[in-house]
Amino acid sequence: MILLKVGAFLAVLLLGPLYVFQAKLIYFPHPYDEADQAKLPWRIDLDFITKAGKQRAYYLPPKNGLPPKRVWLWFSGNAQRALDWEFLLQNHPNVAYGILLIDYPGYGASEGEADPDSIEAAGTGAAKALETHLGYAPRWGVMGHSLGAAAALLVTQELKVDKVILLAPFTSMQDMACNQFPKPVCYLLTHPFDNRALLTRLLNLNQPPQIYLFHGSIDKLIPVAMGQELARLGGAKVFYQEVEAGHNGLPWVIKDQLLSLLAQE
Repeated sequence: MILLKVGAFLAVLLLGPLYVFQAKLIYFPHPYDEADQAKLPWRIDLDFITKAGKQRAYYLPPKNGLPPKRVWLWFSGNAQRALDWEFLLQNHPNVAYGILLIDYPGYGASEGEADPDSIEAAGTGAAKALETHLGYAPRWGVMGHSLGAAAALLVTQELKVDKVILLAPFTSMQDMACNQFPKPVCYLLTHPFDNRALLTRLLNLNQPPQIYLFHGSIDKLIPVAMGQELARLGGAKVFYQEVEAGHNGLPWVIKDQLLSLLAQE
């Protein structure tokens, strides 16, 4: 009995901090500095409120000055902020579409703390703020990289989209945790991003969106096998491509193909 009590105490001592502070292992928020504020200077800043506090998203309108035919909600990885996409978007030829860059709560100029619910609220809140700004509801597409792929799928539960682009998605955060930590430690996860379930829901719609999935063949963070598994869920309904790229370099490697997809009707 004493040994059991000691074992239980040690388990709480070792696992308790992991349970409480797991968000620090998933999210890496950091604010913008003065130099960051100069990025993508033609952007339109959109402020709105969620339960997490004041949020800010960044709208890149079509360069032809006309109302966008489609707007892409754009979600980043867990250590990236919305304006960090300048490397890819500063010279992008968006003629007929817009891009709405989303920061997670606690990232950039947005308040609060990130978790699945607050991230979904940031995405849908930004979409509503843009609809108010435009005066109408555009067609929506979503694009997400890494954690952003999970965020993109989350917002499709409320927002009707006709195109989905996923870069280096994981199957679920539970699977990621169990790749990093032994069982039963990985079952303590309280941030249940489940891309497998969310993608299945989309595929089962009467009119599922067009889905494009890309994964780097040398991704050392999110195994390419996870992208392959998600692609198999949809079969012919999912366009899947592997490219020779690591995790962080994937968007740059497929830059031309990605920009071409954004411009498609």
